[in-house]
Amino acid sequence: MYKVLQDATLLPLTLESQNYTMGGEKVKSISASASKDKNGKIHITIANVDHLNNINLNCEIRGLKINKVNGRILTSSKLTNHNTFEQPNNVIPIEFKGAKIKDNPLSMDLPAKSIVLLTLD
Repeated sequence: MYKVLQDATLLPLTLESQNYTMGGEKVKSISASASKDKNGKIHITIANVDHLNNINLNCEIRGLKINKVNGRILTSSKLTNHNTFEQPNNVIPIEFKGAKIKDNPLSMDLPAKSIVLLTLD
């Protein structure tokens, strides 16, 4: 899912996120990056590290008219699910339809323990 970031131009991104605490360790609940590929497409990757809670996210996209958003998500019903050589497709990216654009703000419900890749057109 991060392949689109290779050889892409990093775009500035400001993120406000609550903290997620587990086992005495504290990190931001959400991490994200934005980039522009060689074909001019904008990609946003977002990770929700909170394994219990969905997070409602609103993004303001400046300097770009967005007509359409496509997405892929990597998540699983259990935190312990993983791929093996015997079962390589236990956790696979699928289409993400949870992102919506209305008058430029991009909004989505980001599921718990997920990584989302958005492509803006």
